[in-house]
Parts: sequence; C-alpha cells; structure tokens
Amino acid sequence: MEEIDLVQLFNYFKSKWFYILFAASLAFCVSSIYVNQFRQLEYTSYTKIILNQASPSETISNQDINLNQSLVSDYTEIIKSKLVLNQVIDLLDLDIEYEQLTKMISVTGIKDTAIIKISVTHSDPNQACDIASTIADVFMKEVGDIYKLDNVSVLDEAEVSTKSSSTSAIKIIAIAIVVGIVVSMGIIFVFFYFDTTIKDEDSIESAVGIPVIGTVPYDPNTTNNKTTNSKKNMDTTSEVIVEKVRKTTTRTSERSGELKVVGRRGRTRK
Repeated sequence: MEEIDLVQLFNYFKSKWFYILFAASLAFCVSSIYVNQFRQLEYTSYTKIILNQASPSETISNQDINLNQSLVSDYTEIIKSKLVLNQVIDLLDLDIEYEQLTKMISVTGIKDTAIIKISVTHSDPNQACDIASTIADVFMKEVGDIYKLDNVSVLDEAEVSTKSSSTSAIKIIAIAIVVGIVVSMGIIFVFFYFDTTIKDEDSIESAVGIPVIGTVPYDPNTTNNKTTNSKKNMDTTSEVIVEKVRKTTTRTSERSGELKVVGRRGRTRK
C-alpha cells in the first residue's frame, strides 16, 4: 500500500477548502429546508402503572415484592399484545393498524422496581395522551381477567405534552453540516489518493531516483505577461514585414511601368 504524506495531504485539503465550504453550505441549506418545510413534529405522553401487593394482608411481604417484579416482564408483553392494542384502536376509533400502533408506543420496566412506564409518541399531542391513558385502562382490565389479580394501579396519569419530543432543529442542521464536511473530505481524499501527478521535489526523487539540484520558480502572472508581450511583438513584426512587402511590390510595379514606357518611346522614335 502506498504511503501517504500527511503534510502533503493537509496541504491538498487546504487547497480544496472551497469545495469543503460549498458542501457544508449545501448541507446547511438542505437541512434547513427539511426542518422548516417537511419535518413533522412529534409529541410524547406517558403514564406509569405500579404493581401492588397481590395478597389481601395489610403488610407487604417479600413474596409480594418478588412476585410483582417477576410479573413486570409478563405485563410488558401483555401491554403490547393484540388483545390490548386492538381494543384501544376500537375504543378511540383510530384509523391505523396494530403494527402501526406498536411503533408508536414504548413499554419499559423501571429497573429494580415494580413500575411500568407506557410512552406514546404521536404528531397530535392530544391523541398521544388519549392512547396512553386508554392503554393503561384496558391493560388493568385484561390483566385482572388473565391472572385473577387486582394488583395494578395508575401511578402517574398521562398528560398532554406541550413540548415536542422530536430532535431539535439545531441538532439536525449541525449533524447535516458535519456529514457534508465528512463526505466532501472523503471525496477529496479519494482524488488525492489516486492522483499520480508530480507535486513536489520528493515526488520527483521517488519517481526517477535522481536528486533534484535546482528549481525554477513559476509565476503565472509573469508567464502571462511574457506571452502577451510575445504576441504583441509577433504582431508588430508581422505588420512590419507586411508593410515592407507592400512597399517592395509597389516599387517593383512602378519600375516595371517605367521600363514599359521607355520601350514604347524607343519604338516610336524608330
């Protein structure tokens, strides 16, 4: 694998700064248009339910605690089951399928507790709150029928969220700019890696195996001026040559005319 000169690579990136800036600007414009015109804000409402003691005794035993903690995983799956969510769809008359509703909800058990958090994310904050509350109600009814236990109660009621849970606009734009810069630098690196042109004295020495004993500075402005002056000199020289040829032709024509006149006069005299 060919070794890469980091200094040379850095200078190459520095010479292409305009393209990197253009990519970052383009990413900024595209992400800003997406954020302001096409992004749909989402809101999240949640409710928490807690598992109480299953026995009718006044004190909570370790057995009750262990039972409730072991039931958290079972209850989590019941909440996401079709038995519960299809009833929620019917009760709220939602125009969605079961699979779509499962993507909107998140059910998590809080570690080392008997508490379950039900979160619902929706573009309508009121709809998110209604779905979360209805899921909790339907679940408590069904779990009593399944386990013959009345050990679930609502800890936190669902509330309408006033703040969007979507990723902030600044974060989206910042990520887009970083991605634009990284992609542009990646493309520039590919061009640099496959560029086989001679870039400096070291490249010449490594290519031909002969040390460089001197360099000739190159100034585009001086070269352009010399080229322009050369063109002007050539044009002037051409004009001079054309003028000389014209004068020579004129003189030759005049001399030819005089000779013709002399000849005619001579013949007339005879």
